[in-house]
Amino acid sequence: MLMSPGTGLGSTRRRRLRALLLSTDDGLSLDEIEKILEVRRSIAIQDLEHLRLSFKHQDATLLMVPPACTTCGFVFRLDVPKAPSRCPACKSRALSAPIFKAETVPG
Repeated sequence: MLMSPGTGLGSTRRRRLRALLLSTDDGLSLDEIEKILEVRRSIAIQDLEHLRLSFKHQDATLLMVPPACTTCGFVFRLDVPKAPSRCPACKSRALSAPIFKAETVPG
């Protein structure tokens, strides 16, 4: 049975995402991840969170460049992958996109 790239077993999609994140030098935004994997934002965020947790038991780590408000400069604190929609300080919706990247841990 053939499946489109964005559907099917989560492990296949997550392996593709892991490879993408490890191979990029500049990282990927959520929009880019959604387009490449052909999934909704919520699925992309779930996959990123799954990778973040599984990397703790592997030879890699998920790096996250947090979004920032382009109006007041507020920088979000990212412990988990997410994409805020509004600045808590000034309520602006003008936010830079979070960027995600993975790198291997020496050892």
